[in-house]
Amino acid sequence: APVGSRFLGVITQSMSQEFEATRLSGMRIRLAALAIFSLIVWSSHALLYEEFIFPDRAYATPYRLAQLVHCVGLLWLASRRKWEIRAVERGAVFLIAGLMPIHGLAMLVVRDEVVVPFLLTMEWSQPVVALAMLMSFSSASVLFGVTWSVGVAVVLLRPGFDADLTDHAVLALVYGVVALSIRNHHQLRIREFLTRHE
Repeated sequence: APVGSRFLGVITQSMSQEFEATRLSGMRIRLAALAIFSLIVWSSHALLYEEFIFPDRAYATPYRLAQLVHCVGLLWLASRRKWEIRAVERGAVFLIAGLMPIHGLAMLVVRDEVVVPFLLTMEWSQPVVALAMLMSFSSASVLFGVTWSVGVAVVLLRPGFDADLTDHAVLALVYGVVALSIRNHHQLRIREFLTRHE
């Protein structure tokens, strides 16, 4: 059941639909906000700082096109009013996690001075994204797993980069704590919902 199997005995179908509709409304708004914010940031980078990021425009163009497709995809998902929350969430995870390998490929060719800021931004922004998007525990775990794997790959594959994974051990712990917090928060929201309907 979408709202969690632990509460099957007390949540009716109509209550489940109401709870999921509330989640869907919030997620759609946040997806649209994420898309617009990302589009503004990435557009400013492309227009104002591209020559300081990529040594060759041939690398930058496909990267920026992928980001544009990503933002359009998020906006399209945000417009799906009649979709179930699970379908919208899966689509969001596919788009957000799917962009991580593209970020990783870009970090293999960007200028040396921007590798660390790019890597840190990619890795440490995902907990904020997962929390803001009201993701479930499983969706957040997928996003964190993909992001962490891409980050490790960048550290190991980037020419001349220090292959020290100590920071990623800490990051894995942080991701785990955030994922558990998301699960607990979701269960708390269900309890609060049930309390209002007693």
